[in-house]
Amino acid sequence: MNKPYNEISTILEILVEDILEASDDEIRQEIIEDGNEPSEIANRMRKVYFKCRYEHEQQSIRDEQRTDTIPEAIDFNYARNRILKAFDSDPELRKQFTLAARAGEDIPDEDIMGYFEQMLELGIIKDEPSDDE
Repeated sequence: MNKPYNEISTILEILVEDILEASDDEIRQEIIEDGNEPSEIANRMRKVYFKCRYEHEQQSIRDEQRTDTIPEAIDFNYARNRILKAFDSDPELRKQFTLAARAGEDIPDEDIMGYFEQMLELGIIKDEPSDDE
């Protein structure tokens, strides 16, 4: 690290140590000497504390949600092949899909993942491919 950073870090350590060693009465006296009201300073400190705590909790929630909502990457070709195999194994199934999808090969990439997810939810396609699928 560079010299100015080390000097600032040292000063901060000394200040924090000085504050931690001071009694409540000494801190109150310094606040009054500086022309401030101790209760106002205490209220500002509480607001800062609760704001930091709130922001930390919000970030924790966002981090937790982010890990819970990361979708498992599924290859379009894999999904398309699974759909086509399902169509091949059940000709009646093909009739239940839209005209654009009935040919199988003509399913647009944008629709593949939607069909795949719906077929998984309906149990038409199993989560893990079996040997015959």
